[in-house]
Amino acid sequence: MDVQPARRPGDVLLHDWLEPFGISMYRLAKAMKVPQVYVSDIIHGNKRISTQAAFKLAKVLGTTPEYWLDLQVAWDVANYDSRDMSELERITLDLINRKTGHDTP
Repeated sequence: MDVQPARRPGDVLLHDWLEPFGISMYRLAKAMKVPQVYVSDIIHGNKRISTQAAFKLAKVLGTTPEYWLDLQVAWDVANYDSRDMSELERITLDLINRKTGHDTP
């Protein structure tokens, strides 16, 4: 089974929902009761899909909040900054070593 790469949630919103159904960002924003810039920021990747946005998108597009949140989490995990990994590994190692009584260098 091939694993699909994570898609940016804003791209999914634009290409899978707005364009195919002829919905403008303005119309979506009005239905969600948010400023148009809010929708634009999601589409252009300047804003994450929050829990509140996921519920609003689900309500107006007939999906579930989990659909939008899963897209956001998949994107976040796939695009985690690898420079933070060494710090993350060190934190995990420190916690394990403290529990077992071993010292870290």
